[in-house]
Amino acid sequence: MRSKTLAAVAATALALILAACGGGSGTVTPATPVTTTISGSAVKGPVSGATVTVKNAATGAVLGTTTTGPGGAYTLGVQFTGDVIVEVSGGTYTDEATGASTTLTTPLRVVLNANGGNVTGIVTPLTTMAYTQAFQSGTAVTTSAFDARAQSLASQFGLSGVNLATTLPQVTGTTNAYGDSLRALSRYMADNIRTLATVTNAVFANAGDLS
Repeated sequence: MRSKTLAAVAATALALILAACGGGSGTVTPATPVTTTISGSAVKGPVSGATVTVKNAATGAVLGTTTTGPGGAYTLGVQFTGDVIVEVSGGTYTDEATGASTTLTTPLRVVLNANGGNVTGIVTPLTTMAYTQAFQSGTAVTTSAFDARAQSLASQFGLSGVNLATTLPQVTGTTNAYGDSLRALSRYMADNIRTLATVTNAVFANAGDLS
C-alpha cells in the first residue's frame, strides 16, 4: 500500500514539473526575430522624398519600406538576415550637371547582406549599373555576385578600393572621387541626351567613355 502511495505522489510531482516546463504540451517557444538596421543614402545627387523598399533577394518579398530625407538619407529595421535588395524609387534630386530639380523615374538598387546588426546601403547610378550587369541574365541575386561586379565597375571608373555600396559620394561642395564620377555621369547624360535608364544598363570600358 505504501509503495502505491509513493508511486502516485511521484507521478503527480512529475506531471506538475512537466506542466511548469511546458514539456507535457509540446509547445515550442518561438525564436525572437533578428532585426537588421539598414542605413544609407540615395544619391543622384541626393534623392529626397524617395521610397526605399527592402526586399528578400531570393524571393522578392518586401521586408520593409521607408522614405529618404531632404539629404537622401534613410534608416529602417527589417526582421531578416540574409541577402537583400534595397530599391529606391520616386523622389526628386538636383542634377549635378544642369542644376535642375529632377524626378527620379528610374529605380536605383544595391544588394547587401543583412547580418542582424547595422549595415550600410548607399544607392547610386553606379550601384544600379553593377546590379543590372550582374543579374541581367536572370542569375540568382546574391551579395557575392553583386560585390564582384561592383568592384570591377569601380575599377573601370578609376575608383579602385572604393566600396560603391558603403562609401557616401560627395557631389556638392568639396567632392570626393565617387562624387566626381557621378557628376561626370550626369554631364555625359546631359551632353549626349541619355536617360538614366540608358546609362544604368550600359557597359563602359572605363571612365574615359564618359568624356
